[in-house]
Amino acid sequence: MSYMHTPGPWELYGRSIGNLGGVDIRACGSKLYLATALTSAEYRTHAETVANARLIAAAPDMLDALTAALALLRNPDAEAADADAMDARISSLLERIGGDV
Repeated sequence: MSYMHTPGPWELYGRSIGNLGGVDIRACGSKLYLATALTSAEYRTHAETVANARLIAAAPDMLDALTAALALLRNPDAEAADADAMDARISSLLERIGGDV
């Protein structure tokens, strides 16, 4: 399968927009923004905004991990070590996003 998206990795880049705080997401090494998560006292805290931005920035790695996990699940000859490696990969990704593992 091929997917049409800006290749990862993506990174967070903080900035302020008017009276709003924001976190931009961009491809590493690029100055072009892919998305912006905005903070507004009325709608969400800055901590929630950063968490949202981390989740968005992890999208390419999540896609890669899901593709690899599906291939592993479909492989009748997969070894326990393969499953352990996938567990470690997904756990690491979840830790980077900020989730409980």
